[in-house]
Amino acid sequence: MKKTRLLLLTLVCLLTFCVSTAFAGSFSMLASTGTLQLSNNQAWKQEYKTDIGKFKISFRKMWNSSDKKKYHLFIEWDGKRIADGYCPTNNTGYSFKIFQDQQTSRIFVALETRDRIVLMGYDPVANRLEKYVDSRDYRSRRGNPRILVDKDKDLVLSFIGDGHGIPTEYKLFWDAENNWFGYKDVTAHPPASETDESEYEPGDEAEYEPEYEQHYEPQAVSSAESASATATDELFYYEEEIVVGS
Repeated sequence: MKKTRLLLLTLVCLLTFCVSTAFAGSFSMLASTGTLQLSNNQAWKQEYKTDIGKFKISFRKMWNSSDKKKYHLFIEWDGKRIADGYCPTNNTGYSFKIFQDQQTSRIFVALETRDRIVLMGYDPVANRLEKYVDSRDYRSRRGNPRILVDKDKDLVLSFIGDGHGIPTEYKLFWDAENNWFGYKDVTAHPPASETDESEYEPGDEAEYEPEYEQHYEPQAVSSAESASATATDELFYYEEEIVVGS
């Protein structure tokens, strides 16, 4: 009997380890620029070396240009252009974060403002820079989005608002089957007795079910526009289609 119990306990431990390992994240943050406050015609450039190649980001505030094309963004991968476009005027400045998925070796670049985040990455199949995540596509009553790697090495998109109360959080994971990001709502909702009426309404707990999981389809997310969105809503405009040859 004791041997049977010991065997069962061993099997349970092994299964728990396998499950936790299978769902463990594999993201790391390679760099974070902090907020870039550039003067007119001032440029910021940085080269990053990784174990799969190197890329360079060039970001310049244009002297005499429209609000829609106030900043010029140029990204190179191993000396080849993968992005050449513009960003609109933003009074709070821009920042960049560089992430790597160790499991797939993919590199992702997060372009951040105080009110919005877009996560881009080079797609070797489509030979272009894709916009995989836009914080405007994720529901939250809070603003001030942030994207970081948590202790589980998962990529997490958080909406922290003014820093008080419970942030809305989504774990992002790379879905190899769909070649796109999926997400999972992991917001820590308080018991009904502790709910802040200013942040939650009756029925929110069911609506924000933490176990809810969805895989984005590429065609649904790549547009990254809501029904009311217009072209002027974009955080990054492609000046031209960049195709990287061999």
